[in-house]
Amino acid sequence: MAKALKASGVNLVTLANNHSMDFGKAALAETLSNLNSSGIAWIGAGENLSEARKMALFTIKGKKIAFLGYSLTQPVEFFAGPHRPGTAPGYEKFVTADIARARSQADVVIVSFHWGKEAITTVQAYQRAAAHKAIKAGADIIIGHHPHVLQGIERYRNGIIFYSLGNFAFASKSATADVSAMIRLRLSDTQREAEILPLDVQHRRVGFQPRLLSGKRGSAVIDTLNRLSQPFQTKIIPKEDRYFLTF
Repeated sequence: MAKALKASGVNLVTLANNHSMDFGKAALAETLSNLNSSGIAWIGAGENLSEARKMALFTIKGKKIAFLGYSLTQPVEFFAGPHRPGTAPGYEKFVTADIARARSQADVVIVSFHWGKEAITTVQAYQRAAAHKAIKAGADIIIGHHPHVLQGIERYRNGIIFYSLGNFAFASKSATADVSAMIRLRLSDTQREAEILPLDVQHRRVGFQPRLLSGKRGSAVIDTLNRLSQPFQTKIIPKEDRYFLTF
């Protein structure tokens, strides 16, 4: 799997989720080894708490981009400890300290949270609180996952929060998990922009190969996202058959 991901262009994954420890510490260690040998960086898990909290730092077109990943889902027994493998717990004391460290080394800080309720489009109060605290601590972009369905987008201060982008390649049985979105970020000294790319992710239809949507099907996904984003006073702006948010 790691080799296939690398061949497809993936250079970073987050392991902060509620399944990374399903087969125990030996399986996690094997996962880390496979990622290393394939040249894929990871965040959100490790052989101990310190490793799980480490950032991944990339230099892209002269800008340093830091990535951090955390889990806020059960079971808490999967969380790493000082001498225990596992996922990075998204506790405020860890998140704020890690963001401050990343902020001192990077031009942009992107934080990933595994959070929310499965198959629920409503953003939970704790998700919003955690996201706001992360941006106040210095994060620029928050990307959420776990619900398997789309949730709203919120501009907050000088940052942006994607509460859930839904599925990508996943065998979901939920009828509401058939579409999703991907984001393409453009970050410069004068403009920060996210392009929203609607996706068809119904695995029986696309064979676990997400397909970009355009036309009426694409605009329907954007309409859904705009409806979900209304409570946050955020609206995606169409430009012909493409969709953008500045922040």
